[in-house]
Amino acid sequence: MRFLGRTITFIVLCGIVANCGPSQETCSSRRWGYAGHEFDVFDTNASFKTSKGISYDPSGMPISPELIDRLTDETEICLRRDIDRSTFVVKIADNWLPNCDKTEQVLPVLGGAAGCIAKSLTPTETCPCRYRAGIKCPNQLVATPNFYLYKDVLIRFVLDIQNPWADPAIAECASPTTTPLSDGTDPRNGL
Repeated sequence: MRFLGRTITFIVLCGIVANCGPSQETCSSRRWGYAGHEFDVFDTNASFKTSKGISYDPSGMPISPELIDRLTDETEICLRRDIDRSTFVVKIADNWLPNCDKTEQVLPVLGGAAGCIAKSLTPTETCPCRYRAGIKCPNQLVATPNFYLYKDVLIRFVLDIQNPWADPAIAECASPTTTPLSDGTDPRNGL
């Protein structure tokens, strides 16, 4: 009887206090290392599905569903962990911008200067720090058409961590395998 009381207390505390899972009602993107609700600017209509069951919103672009499956498979194999493809949706942003030196795609979402400085970049007023991918609560993985950092946000979501680059083994799984200016149409991009 006493055990049951502790279980109920844990469930109540988990639901009220802790971040107990990606599908919880009170979601904050801080759990994945973001400042707050910066990705709320993206509306997602995930009316497409890959052959392996990932729902996605290509935002009217000719995105390859095979590319989404390939990158998810690569991440799953590297992590040595099954990824439940029904727990998240992918939003490909059609309003991406080139970064300041025009070598990568970035989202129209400002990032904190600390992240850029950690990458040896110096944000300025004319060239602010911007995210290349992110997560909108509760389960929307937002990426640019090149999918360059798709694995990063997938890992943040699946492992419920803030920084996949802090652990060398996980960082290897997050490393991009697409080219930084691709358009998302070629499933073999980067191979």
